[in-house]
Amino acid sequence: MTHSYVLVETSALVHRRLSASAVRDLFDAFIPAMTVMFVDAALQARAAAAHLAGLRRRVSFVDRVSFQQIRDMGLDEHSPSIATSRARALYSCRSEPIRSSACTPPSHGAHDFG
Repeated sequence: MTHSYVLVETSALVHRRLSASAVRDLFDAFIPAMTVMFVDAALQARAAAAHLAGLRRRVSFVDRVSFQQIRDMGLDEHSPSIATSRARALYSCRSEPIRSSACTPPSHGAHDFG
């Protein structure tokens, strides 16, 4: 599960670091297999409040939206299926092909849910 802001960020990252073909793979193979929640005004407002309150922590707004989504779903950093784990896996893929084994999800508990 993820949210629409992660798709925007991930698509830009994959295009910049990999290729247009990798973006096609992302949209054709990966995204259809995901549950995507679209960020509504209420979620965005809650995440914006947390983001503005914690600017010194250098956490991105997209991450704040993810953390708020996780809270709204009643999950925490120990839950086996957190919203940011799939996006983090793509972030770890710098120069490898998108289907490479180098693109594996990080261990759970490594996220800052502040």
